[in-house]
Amino acid sequence: TTLKVQDNETAGKCHTGYLWGMYSTEKRLVLFEYASSRAGASAERVFKGFRGTLQTDAYAGYNPLLLPEKVTRIACLAHVRRKFIDAGKSCEKETGVVLALIAELYRLERVWQGLSPPERTEKRAQHSAPILLKLERYLRDLSVHTMPKAPLMEAINYTLNQWGQIVHIFSDGRFRLDNNPIEQEMRPIALGRKNYLFAGSHDGAERAAIIYSLLGTARLHKVNPYDWLKYIFQNMQSHPANRLSELLPHKWALRNA
Repeated sequence: TTLKVQDNETAGKCHTGYLWGMYSTEKRLVLFEYASSRAGASAERVFKGFRGTLQTDAYAGYNPLLLPEKVTRIACLAHVRRKFIDAGKSCEKETGVVLALIAELYRLERVWQGLSPPERTEKRAQHSAPILLKLERYLRDLSVHTMPKAPLMEAINYTLNQWGQIVHIFSDGRFRLDNNPIEQEMRPIALGRKNYLFAGSHDGAERAAIIYSLLGTARLHKVNPYDWLKYIFQNMQSHPANRLSELLPHKWALRNA
């Protein structure tokens, strides 16, 4: 998400920087990193050292060539769904079929909400896989009869070009269907932009990213930010420097549970 930054390079104008957001659904940790651009090189720097599965939209900056080794990308069904909602103005019937199939995938996930990841994986193989197959067949057939530059064709290409990453979502019960959790964590930033308007410098933007990360993680662990910050300011100086990580909000919550 964007953040205006005063850098004094162009009189009367702010630089457009970016806060890259990451959210661990298993550990309930949120992290924001500031970068001065949206270039793929920023993604490479932000995710340097990360190992595991990364769920994103299909932005080219997440191209496998720019992501670190041993990182597997999975797609986001919410972004897929939005493409067909936008295309639906001109072809309601066709997009209606697609949206109904996606809605069924989400409905099943709500039914399985209380299951363990292995149980959810098994249910997905049994019930979600046939729906995915039906959706793929429908889209491939639809692509033959759709004008190349039509909004519907754009939505179809967006989906089929990352079909492998969509299917991979359902291979592990730990994976969500979309990356909406991190988008929800970006809402305070959008609200903040309306109030403080811009960061005073690139350093200030980096500090803002740290604050959003800490307070976002505190919220996810139901930590009262005032109580936590009060404790931090009163105890940080006397706390052993090699154990500062113990003061992070999620660890502080465990100590004070």
